[in-house]
Amino acid sequence: MKITLLGEFSGFHNNLKSGLQLLGHQVQLVAGGDGYKKLAVDVSLDSRFSGVFGKAERVIRGFLAVCNLHGQDLVQLVNPVIFPQGIGLNQRLIRQLMKQNGKIALSACGDDNFFVSQGIHQMRYNPISEALHYDYRREQHPYDNPTDRAWNLELAQQVDHIIPVMHEYELAYRDFSNTGPCIPLPVDCGLINFEPLKATKKIVVFHGLNRYGFKGTRYVEQAFEILSRRYPTQLELVIKGGMPLKDYLALMRQTHVVIDQVNSYSCGMNALYALAMGKVVIGGAEPESLKALGIDKSPVINVIPEVASIVSAVERVLHQKNDIEELSLLSRQFVEQVHSHSKVAELYLRRWNT
Repeated sequence: MKITLLGEFSGFHNNLKSGLQLLGHQVQLVAGGDGYKKLAVDVSLDSRFSGVFGKAERVIRGFLAVCNLHGQDLVQLVNPVIFPQGIGLNQRLIRQLMKQNGKIALSACGDDNFFVSQGIHQMRYNPISEALHYDYRREQHPYDNPTDRAWNLELAQQVDHIIPVMHEYELAYRDFSNTGPCIPLPVDCGLINFEPLKATKKIVVFHGLNRYGFKGTRYVEQAFEILSRRYPTQLELVIKGGMPLKDYLALMRQTHVVIDQVNSYSCGMNALYALAMGKVVIGGAEPESLKALGIDKSPVINVIPEVASIVSAVERVLHQKNDIEELSLLSRQFVEQVHSHSKVAELYLRRWNT
């Protein structure tokens, strides 16, 4: 098949591309580099400039990408918003893209109108209220408006497949007949070296700083204050981020425990990279999330957005310090069994060909 993956979040489409290529398919990734993460792409939608020149170049790159993107068997959109949104440009380009290619799939992942306007209201807790307060500093989400609602609805009704990557997004799109079951996020374990953890005098606990409100970083900060007082010689607590993915993963490799987003029911790519390295991960592993992925258990230690929950989870790892090598092995095995990029790619191919 000739496949184009359009848009990128945290390496999701990069890893899926690798899995599809391994199975013999012709795949290109057309996207921006996801900001400071500087992810690899085949055709860039980013700009080398800032300000007006940067906006103009992104518009031009979008037009050129769509003009050159035709005759594909399958195009998968990472989100309803790929291109600049001024004067309806995003909608126009995606409509044109749909006319000149074969099947179109929409990946339900990341913020979009359905997720922020209805999906989150079906959850006991969610990341959006915190994101509005700390990240956007406004009362209403940028995608929560009639224009984005109408476009999200139009696109969802017209694509061949809607594919949620986790339970939260399955909730948002559950009313559409073209929404299938969740397919796990993919990870190319061959690119991530596994080194079993060893118990050391200090356990290093790491939380990646990215979207402070969305990830629930304030809860982690407060938990770290308590833990630093209780275990000054037993724990090293690190919060750091805002760097290219390559540098971020190098920093993660130096840790024992990774705290992922605490406002989520499920694990994102950040947690999966950590699991593939053999780290102990604290984050989203709610029963609903596991059920959506068709699994019974996960090595991820589930937490909710409460300081006490995070403190308890870190203490649990500390008390299991002598078993940390075994926990490390379970992390790697889980990713290989559930999130292997080739296995996930096969699931996508079956869905697309349905």
